[in-house]
Amino acid sequence: VRLLYWVLASAYLIATAFCLQIMGSSFIRAMGDHAAGKHRDAPAEKLYELSAKIDPQSWRAYKGMALIKHERRYYSLDMAEKIQLAKEEREILEQAHRHNPKDPEITLELGKTLIFLGMAEIRGQKTEDSGRNQQTSDLQASGLELLREAAGYRKFNDNYWWALGVELRKAERYEEALDIFRYAESLKRTPSIRRNIQWLEAKLGAPDSGQQFDGKETSDSKLPSAMLPQEEGATDLSELFRLME
Repeated sequence: VRLLYWVLASAYLIATAFCLQIMGSSFIRAMGDHAAGKHRDAPAEKLYELSAKIDPQSWRAYKGMALIKHERRYYSLDMAEKIQLAKEEREILEQAHRHNPKDPEITLELGKTLIFLGMAEIRGQKTEDSGRNQQTSDLQASGLELLREAAGYRKFNDNYWWALGVELRKAERYEEALDIFRYAESLKRTPSIRRNIQWLEAKLGAPDSGQQFDGKETSDSKLPSAMLPQEEGATDLSELFRLME
């Protein structure tokens, strides 16, 4: 009987310690969310790091850290800095995805980050290197697969399908992109989705294209990285759009 009491007491203490760990980490992470909402990135980042240190499985803390990295990358106009921030963002997002692989936002952002890094490697290649080419292809393929996964989690959210369609279009997988945008249009008919469809139909020579895409970007885009291609002039802006990815 005495042994049973010791076992029960030990189990109670372990459970209490575990609960305190989770609650403490969640409280600190909530403080980090509050600081991030006030645009106080430095203290928010420290709070997220502390939350993850207390509870290494706190995927919400990793998600918060990744968002801060993403904001810095988005506003930076230095490509070397953007690539370094993307690498850091990837590591953090992979931690978040490991602990919550079904979260659509984490899955989407990890996919977009992998695609960005893959495209950065393509731009940075100076010499032929089959190993690096394969790595780049793997990064892009993995990123697109994650975007498909995220869209599958949000079957009726046009923004997720729109993001997937944009990345397929940028990868010159036009037929796949057109199918995705047509599905997105069935969810919500926005100017951005429609203009993507028009551009792709014209590119593919689809008989039902209706109108020819005029090369002007839409103001409906919610993600600056997905600006429509500037194929008819505006080459002075294309570099700025690339830096805004």
